Amino acid sequence: MNILILTDYISYGGVATASENLQKCLNSDDINVKRYSIYKTQENLMGRFFCILKSIYYLYSNNFDRVILTHFEAIFIGLLCRPFMAKDIFINVVHTDLYGYYSNAQYTKKIIIRIMFWLLKNKPIVFDSKESNLKAKSYFGLTNSRSIYNVVATPQTRSPKLKNSAFKFGSVSRLHSGKNIDLLIRVFNSFWLDNKDTELLIFGDGPELNRLKEYVLMFPCSGAVSFEGYVNHPDEIYSQIDSLVGFSNMEGFGLVILEALVRNIPVLYSDCSCGPREILKPDSDPCHKTNKYEIGRGGVLVTPPKINCHYANCLLDSDVIALEALRLLYKEFDAIKMDSFVDLEIFGSLAIKQQWTDFLFDK
Repeated sequence: MNILILTDYISYGGVATASENLQKCLNSDDINVKRYSIYKTQENLMGRFFCILKSIYYLYSNNFDRVILTHFEAIFIGLLCRPFMAKDIFINVVHTDLYGYYSNAQYTKKIIIRIMFWLLKNKPIVFDSKESNLKAKSYFGLTNSRSIYNVVATPQTRSPKLKNSAFKFGSVSRLHSGKNIDLLIRVFNSFWLDNKDTELLIFGDGPELNRLKEYVLMFPCSGAVSFEGYVNHPDEIYSQIDSLVGFSNMEGFGLVILEALVRNIPVLYSDCSCGPREILKPDSDPCHKTNKYEIGRGGVLVTPPKINCHYANCLLDSDVIALEALRLLYKEFDAIKMDSFVDLEIFGSLAIKQQWTDFLFDK
C-alpha cells in the first residue's frame, strides 16, 4: 500500500511533528509512506496560493492508495481534488478542537468551516483526541469519525541533570495569545519570589515573542526567565528542564505533554480542550473539567484561565489558582515523578500503528 501524508509544514509546528511521527510509525514492508508539505517556509497570501496549486498538481501526478490530509489546509486541498480523483482515498485528520476553534473563529471562517464539514459529513475523519471527536460529532453531525492519538517519538538517552543546578520549569509552544505565556510569566514571578533557586525556560517562537520579551522586564524574575527560541529536537529541549508547564486555552492533543512524560518529566497543564485530561487522567470522562486543580498520572491538571486579561502588570485574582497549582507541583514533585506516571503504552507507536493499519486496510 502506498500512502501519502499531506501536511502543512515539513518541520515546523505540532502538525508537522505529528505527521513526521506518523510516517515513521506506519512505514513497513507492507506500507510505503511518503510525506509532502504544502509550505516550505512562511508564505504571504500569493505564496500560499501557489503552494496550494503545486500541492494539487503533486496529487494529480502521483498515484496513492490513501492520502492522509493532516489539518485544515490539507483537507481544503483534498476537497478541491475530490471531484477529479477517487473519492475513497482521502482520510481527513483534524489536529485541534474543531468545535472550540469554530466557536472562536471570525464570521467568514465560520462559514468556510461549516461548508467544509458539511461536505465531509459522511467522509472518514480522524481526530487526535476523544473529546474533540465527541464534540465535533455532536455539533457538526459527523457520521464517520473516530479518534486516534498522535504518535510520540521514542526519546534518546537523556543527559543527567547537574545536582546543584537550579530547578527549571519549561514552556514548549508556539508563542501566540491562546497559549497564555504572559500568564505563565506573572504566575512564575509570584512563585519565584519565594523560590529564587528556580528558572523558567520558554521554547518556541511566534507573533507574541517581542511583546513577551518586553513584558517579562516588568517583573523581578526577569533574570530567571530565558527565551530559547524554536528548537526542533525534543531531546535537546527536555534535557534542560525538570518540569513542563502550560496554561493554554486550547490544544489539539497536547503532544508536548507526552514528549515530557516519556522522558519522566512531570507536567502542570491546563485542563483545556482537548487532550491534556486524556493523557494525565486517562480513566476519567474526557469532557470533564476540573474547577480548580487535581493530581493526575504524571502531573497536575489546572482549570484554564477564566478571564482573558492579557499582559496584566500584576497577578490577578483569577491567576491565583494557577499559582497554587504550580506550588503543588513543586511541593509534590518527587512523589509525582516516582509514583504517578501514566501507562504510555496506549499512546505508544505499536498501539497507534495497529489502530491506523486496521483503519487503512479496513477501508
